[in-house]
Amino acid sequence: VFSDIDFNQIELRILAYLSQDREMLYIYETGGDIHQATADFLQIPRKISKNVNFAMMYYGDAYTLYSKYKIPVDQGRRLVNFVVGGQPAYRRYWSAVDRELETFGYVTNALGLIRRFPNYHSLGPEDKLRAKRQAYNFKVQSLAVMICYLAMLELEKQMRKKKLKSLMILQVHDSVVIDCHPDEVEEVTELSQSIMSSVKLPIDIPLAVDTKIGDHF
Repeated sequence: VFSDIDFNQIELRILAYLSQDREMLYIYETGGDIHQATADFLQIPRKISKNVNFAMMYYGDAYTLYSKYKIPVDQGRRLVNFVVGGQPAYRRYWSAVDRELETFGYVTNALGLIRRFPNYHSLGPEDKLRAKRQAYNFKVQSLAVMICYLAMLELEKQMRKKKLKSLMILQVHDSVVIDCHPDEVEEVTELSQSIMSSVKLPIDIPLAVDTKIGDHF
C-alpha cells in the first residue's frame, strides 16, 4: 500500500512568509483556499487563478501565462496588471529580492543558503531581469527543497526508532511516497502527516499536507 504525503501549496506558503502579507497568512492560518481567494479577487475561474498565482510568484508576465497556460495575451496582461496593482505581497517580495541582489550580488534564503550571481552589476537589462527571476525562484524553491529534506530526515529517524517495516521510497517534487506495510498504513500516515506539517524551523511558515493512499502510485 502506498501513502503519498504532499506539502500543500508550499511555494505560496513560503511566499506568504517572505512577504509577510497579512491576507495570505490569514488565509493559510485559517485553512482557506488561496486560489479561490485570487479567483474571487480577479473574478475568474479557480483553475485560471491557480496558474496566475504560480506565474506571478516568479515575476511572470502576460506572455508567460500564454506560453505555459494558453491564457490569451490580452487577458493575461489585464490579470497581471490587476494582481500587481491590488496584491502587495508580490511587489514587496520582488522589491526585497531586488534590493538584496543590487546590494550584494547574491541572495540568501531564509535558512542561510546562498545563490551567487557573478558580474550581476555589469549585466545588460535583459540579463539582469533574467537574473532577478532566477533569484525570485531560488528564494522560494530552495527553501521548499530544504523543508522537504528536513521532513524526510525526521520521518526516517522516527520510522527507524519505531522499528516500522514500511519504507520511504521516493520524493516527487513536494511529496514523499511511502511503501506501507499493510499493518502500518494508519500509523505511518499519521506519523508522516504530523512530522511534515510541523517541520522544526527557525522561521514560522504555516505548513499543511495532503495525503493519498492506494495500491498503485
